[in-house]
Amino acid sequence: MPFVNHTHYNPVRSKPITVSIETKLTSGNYQSAQAQLAVWVFAQFKYLRSISKGPEPPFLPLLVVQGDEWSFLAATQTPSSGYDIRTGEESQAYVTTIWDKIIIGSTASLEGVWKVSAVLQYLAVWSATDYLQWFYERFRLQDVWELPEICRPDITRN
Repeated sequence: MPFVNHTHYNPVRSKPITVSIETKLTSGNYQSAQAQLAVWVFAQFKYLRSISKGPEPPFLPLLVVQGDEWSFLAATQTPSSGYDIRTGEESQAYVTTIWDKIIIGSTASLEGVWKVSAVLQYLAVWSATDYLQWFYERFRLQDVWELPEICRPDITRN
């Protein structure tokens, strides 16, 4: 089966990545977590463009866990005109925006644990419905491969 995401790491290469998570110690640098996520999400958008003819997903969710604090970020990518320095011609470029940050909660308190759990459950449902629906429709149109049965959303649902 071809890779369905931007990593060639064998255990996950056939499973679409829907949420990227970066963890840091409490004393860690939040900006370095954000930079790491930006690199991953740029690669993910680029890979999705390379294997699909359809539009990209409207956003990709990101999480930063710094110590016991969990934050949600969203990444979008928009087309922009660019200049290819190799050819000297105008080319299609993309601007990746990381929308910063909504604090979900802290696992240091029971209320925070419930908040984090609720967001993770919401992202799991979004991943299994909206994202996989988008993903499946893109690749079904291309007939590149069949996703494993477990990954197929119910596309007859309204």
